[in-house]
Amino acid sequence: MFPHPDRRRHIRTRADLEVELARMSLVLAHAPASRLASTRQWFDEAVEGLIDRAVSGERDYLRQRIQDMLAAFFPEQRAFSGKAVQAGPGVFLH
Repeated sequence: MFPHPDRRRHIRTRADLEVELARMSLVLAHAPASRLASTRQWFDEAVEGLIDRAVSGERDYLRQRIQDMLAAFFPEQRAFSGKAVQAGPGVFLH
């Protein structure tokens, strides 16, 4: 139903990362509210893929952008539910 980022290619630059985040934002912006649960599951899986593929120097920036997207698209559900997160007031990805 939702497109997934290409998990084979490493993201080496911030520009590549921004392209992937823009694609995700477009999907989220057009997702019907009635599909919030499946949309959130897709988002979490896509974010895990981005984290796995991002070079280590861009991961801090990626964490901030994920926080921004969570606040914009899932204001009631701010915690990232993927395996790479510690629950708390903020989201901590590693």
